[in-house]
Amino acid sequence: MTSGESRVALWVGCYTRDMGGSGEGILALARDGDGGYEPLGPATPVASPSFLALHPSQPVIYAVSEGAEQVHAFRHDDRGALTQLGDPGAAGELACHVAVAPDGAFLVVSCWGDGSVLAFELEQDGSLGQRHLGPASADPSDQGRQSRAHSCLMLGDGRIVTAEMGHDLLRFWNFSAERGLGPAGTVALPHGSGPRHFARAANGRVYVNTEYSGEVAALVPSTDGWLELLGMFPASASGVQAGDAAAEICLDPSERHLYVGVRGSNRICKLALDGEGLPQPLEEFSCGGDWPRHHCFDGERLVVALERSDALATFTPGVEGGVLQPRQLLATGSPTCLLPAR
Repeated sequence: MTSGESRVALWVGCYTRDMGGSGEGILALARDGDGGYEPLGPATPVASPSFLALHPSQPVIYAVSEGAEQVHAFRHDDRGALTQLGDPGAAGELACHVAVAPDGAFLVVSCWGDGSVLAFELEQDGSLGQRHLGPASADPSDQGRQSRAHSCLMLGDGRIVTAEMGHDLLRFWNFSAERGLGPAGTVALPHGSGPRHFARAANGRVYVNTEYSGEVAALVPSTDGWLELLGMFPASASGVQAGDAAAEICLDPSERHLYVGVRGSNRICKLALDGEGLPQPLEEFSCGGDWPRHHCFDGERLVVALERSDALATFTPGVEGGVLQPRQLLATGSPTCLLPAR
């Protein structure tokens, strides 16, 4: 392996021992000269940083510690060094996602364990400020199902949508420092589908993968400034297999394809978007290991976090498609989240 760029290209969050993982915290990777990655140094110790997000203008990275029920802010440099910025904030049970507003005014934490959705105001330097707790979700089926907040997408101007996996809802919110998190309506997905994560195209279309039913919900901006559901589409032509649990969804750089990771059968499903932006299954391939918890595009590279293989797999999808083989398997400890550096 030849040395390439010596600055951070990719941040990796890894489960640590408190969550049964073998990782050490947050790892910074640089691109090597062979189409893969190499660590810039040892990981920064953080308890199970299961999701990461960057401030839009300050050199600050945020991490949720899932088992410790905290959110952290760190100043970073382009060599991967992290310095704690203020005290951690208190999150909810099994905090699993963090997202930052486009203007850097606040962030939102979603918690899978108790379903709570929290916002933190952000100071000018990116540190955590006032905490706001949103109202709890109610099961529209009146079955008493546990609320499971799993992710957040920022729509701009204080508007937010969160995925409520336990209640099969997309919940809309308005946030302001004066009023906190205010509910602004919902979109109901099919019962038992389990919405998990979002992907948003430049034209405002939004795609949500469903962990339980293995589908993709397609939504478009509505006249009232929120989102309306166009339909539900299968993520794979071969369907859901026993033990499957969909994980991440992302768009490729051309925004012509969606990629959905499926744990259990350990595959990546590629979907083509037609002229109307509707997804159709195109092909699928092995993720290169066990339990593809998360994936992202770093330029033209598709990188997959293989949580139970303690490794990252790097692919370079071709224009013509076809079965892909990983160009690199890089050993890491229990990777849970990937975040391209800017």
